[in-house]
Amino acid sequence: MWNHTTQMRTAFAEKKIARSQLSAQDTADLLVYLQNLLHMRNTVAQFSLSTTESGKALFESKGCADCHRGKLALENRLANTTLTSVAAAMWNHAPQMLQMPPALTGGEMPSIVS
Repeated sequence: MWNHTTQMRTAFAEKKIARSQLSAQDTADLLVYLQNLLHMRNTVAQFSLSTTESGKALFESKGCADCHRGKLALENRLANTTLTSVAAAMWNHAPQMLQMPPALTGGEMPSIVS
């Protein structure tokens, strides 16, 4: 979803559709739906947190640290949250970003989150 933010923003504007806010439950429901699509049923969904320090370097190189420091730092805000809560918060946050969100590969997201 994160990597599609720019395209979704454009599509919503073209169709004059308001962007919906997502809750953690909405995100979990979307995951269940996607996992039950016929062509996805035999695919194993996997997300594991990284144990390396590469996330900090990625967070900085992608420009996230430019805004997320001081009162906006994420370190204390993410404690005791679920991955679906983080995904919903990122989706809800994208419209307020000062710059377009950077694209992240599948391996970069776990590193940044951890």
